[in-house]
Amino acid sequence: MGSNTTTDHRAESRAIVSLGSNIEPRHAHLEGALRRLSALPGTRLVSASSVIETEPVDVPEEFRDMAFLNLAAVFATTLDAFGFSRAMHRIEAEMGRVRTVRNGPRTIDIDLIDFDGLRVDTPELVLPHPRALSRDFVMKPLAELGVATGTAPYGIISPMKKLKLGVLGSGSGSNMQSIVDAIDAGTIDAEVAIVMADFPDAKILDRARRHNIPCQYLDCSPWKTKLEGRAEDECIDILRKHGVDVVVLAGFMRIVKPKLLAAFPNRVLNIHPALLPAFPGVHSWTQALDYGCKVAGVTVHFVDAGTDSGPIIVQRAVPVLEDDTPETLHARIQVQEHEAYPEALRIIASGKYRIEGRRVRIG
Repeated sequence: MGSNTTTDHRAESRAIVSLGSNIEPRHAHLEGALRRLSALPGTRLVSASSVIETEPVDVPEEFRDMAFLNLAAVFATTLDAFGFSRAMHRIEAEMGRVRTVRNGPRTIDIDLIDFDGLRVDTPELVLPHPRALSRDFVMKPLAELGVATGTAPYGIISPMKKLKLGVLGSGSGSNMQSIVDAIDAGTIDAEVAIVMADFPDAKILDRARRHNIPCQYLDCSPWKTKLEGRAEDECIDILRKHGVDVVVLAGFMRIVKPKLLAAFPNRVLNIHPALLPAFPGVHSWTQALDYGCKVAGVTVHFVDAGTDSGPIIVQRAVPVLEDDTPETLHARIQVQEHEAYPEALRIIASGKYRIEGRRVRIG
């Protein structure tokens, strides 16, 4: 995208803009709007992420997966809030916004969501914008761009840039290794930005160091079984510092609490060695054997406030053999874990999914 190269020594402000178009060619309308906004005096485009609506869009099937249906863009500008907003709405009007029907088609729709984190009492600057509050978007977190989104209830997914993962673990890190191997093989468009462990000698930290991945010990005392209080705050700060999009629990033997889930809504994943909702909790492979199951398995799911109860992304079945012991069954389940977690992250990185209640619809 173009940017203004005029030298301007005034301090830059950060503007978050949402852009949308429902008229073909939508990608051309949105790219044109980005170019015109970038060409404003003292203004440059910092980042743009494609946005995928969870509600069906009333357009022909062949156009539904276009990358530029909607955009979230961040600009650095030396204009003040009023000047930027006025110029933005002029561009919107000149590009032919159509308002003949309420919520009907329009050539281009541009809204200023945030300006340096400030709420301004004008119709053009209500933060967060009411339209953002009323729509359920699946996006990539703008927090990674160094800006705050206030209480706007949207997170982020974008096929335009790599997904940044933050991994929390307690043990050997074999699931993290499978994710790193898949990234290195080019089958997941992602990177592991930070690894944290609640034991200073956890082997998952050694694995991270071997791959030159930033890592650190997270002191969770005085709690034995949960991530709460000071440690939870520190964990959130570290994840945000590293621009994490999705939090991956990889053998993390602590209960995560609402503050972390609120900081990364629908962006905390867990893997469980059972076909949920059967056998939540610990030693699920032993539970399956004791119950006489013929099939066990593994589940990758979003984390919610319950225990192993969030919406399911991927499941893989593992037959229970007649001579199985807890150890042999667990070993075969782990083989499938190392396939299932990368599979789930490929789905998340693609952005081609939506959450409808308890169901995760893919494609």
